[in-house]
Amino acid sequence: MELVASDTTSKKGILTAAKGGGITFFGSLVEYAFRFAFSIVLTRSIGAEQFGLYNLALTVAAFAAVFADLGLPHGVVRFVPIFIQERDEDGLWGLLQSTTTLIGAISLFFATGLFVLADPLAEQVFHEPSLAPFLRLTSIAVPFTALAPIVVAATRGFKQMQYKVYAQDIAFQIIKFILMVILLSFGLGVSGALMAHIIALAVAIGLLFYFLHRLFPLNRPPRSARWEIGNLLRFALPLYFGNLIGQFSGDIETLLLGMLDTAVSVGIYAVAFRVSAVGRMFLLSIGLVAMPIVSDLYHRRDYAQLDSLYQTVTKWSFSFNLPFLVTVLLFARPLLSIFGSDFGTGAPSLIVLSLGILADAAIGIPGVLLSMTGRSKLHLLNSIVGVITTVSLSLLFIPRWGAFGAAIAAAVSLTVDNALALLEVFILYRLWPYNRGFVKPLIASLMAAAITFGVNHWIPTGPTLSFSLVFNIAVLWLSYAMGLMLLGISQEDKLILSTLKARLNSTVRRR
Repeated sequence: MELVASDTTSKKGILTAAKGGGITFFGSLVEYAFRFAFSIVLTRSIGAEQFGLYNLALTVAAFAAVFADLGLPHGVVRFVPIFIQERDEDGLWGLLQSTTTLIGAISLFFATGLFVLADPLAEQVFHEPSLAPFLRLTSIAVPFTALAPIVVAATRGFKQMQYKVYAQDIAFQIIKFILMVILLSFGLGVSGALMAHIIALAVAIGLLFYFLHRLFPLNRPPRSARWEIGNLLRFALPLYFGNLIGQFSGDIETLLLGMLDTAVSVGIYAVAFRVSAVGRMFLLSIGLVAMPIVSDLYHRRDYAQLDSLYQTVTKWSFSFNLPFLVTVLLFARPLLSIFGSDFGTGAPSLIVLSLGILADAAIGIPGVLLSMTGRSKLHLLNSIVGVITTVSLSLLFIPRWGAFGAAIAAAVSLTVDNALALLEVFILYRLWPYNRGFVKPLIASLMAAAITFGVNHWIPTGPTLSFSLVFNIAVLWLSYAMGLMLLGISQEDKLILSTLKARLNSTVRRR
């Protein structure tokens, strides 16, 4: 009976991850499609230098928002499933009250500071006086940016992944794109793009609170809440410093490029980073879905299912990333030239960033396992090592190679951070993400690369986006998918495909 129950539980966990990951991944596809369209329109309208100022302003605002979050989104994801399992509505209400109140107050403080210090930051730190009005404008976005992760974390704690997709990935991106086009047509440039971002963000926050209210009505007496702020902060603060360092590590290349190089380099690096981030979106999607599942499994001490989930998620992220890396290796310059002729020089940066993201995908979600099993201090330690690596390599390479040096620093630090987490998870729990299933994606990617390389001889790509480029990329991905099918799929993949087939047949019969 125990074996049957364990097998059933394992299948349920994998299906839950697949369903939530599919929803989140779909949202990421929509988000990235609009972000690409947004970036193409904006870069072709304002050029690399102004696009660099736009990214610097948003990066500083995002950094201020991370200062305000106290690591509480991770605490919400961890404790919401526990309160639900224990049917503790007062504790859950107190959790939502305390986190939104704290973050709202602190984010207003940092927003005010950014508004007041805009001129000295622009002139003395980034040596770009024209950046100051953009910093003042983005200070308005700080409270919204800080509150969004809390509300998203609460909905994910209920294992409802679609609400983030509706609000942030679809509504936010559509509103932002439409407003940007309208405001650019009035000649507002960077200011118009930033205003579009702020307005769309405010609408998305409103939608997120509405969806949370549907899950857990918020119109209840405030005094019925039970605040347990001590336990929450003891868990969240180590993660806060880790996330703060992680955000610093993620944005330090942009900030240092602004300090040590030019706004043009910032713009080129920002475009290369956005293109490379496509390769990471599946891992991020499945990692976010896995957080409440890992918390629940660890709370029940179900290590067998944790091991199965860990291996399956890592294999999926690795399998998605391989054809993306091959795409970048073959077509980096034409892909970047879509954004304008100035951006094609970022091809080496894009390749290096994509290699780092493949290494990240191949390692999987050990950071999620550490944070959701209460090992937040290890998560913090890994982040400290990562940011030291980032800063050291950035200071060494950016003055020499500009955006390419920033890409090297980002790729190496990402790999070091996750490799440490991989070893720690193995030492603590004896969980290892690798099995023989990883060989098949490698073989399929080599086959797809060879086929695409041959086709490209007959239909060569030009310097910019064209039918031949789209055709060659389609050949690569189709060849890869066919190679995986020919090599055979795993039991976990068969389980998911059979479930999708059953749901499709049921839908067809109903209609």
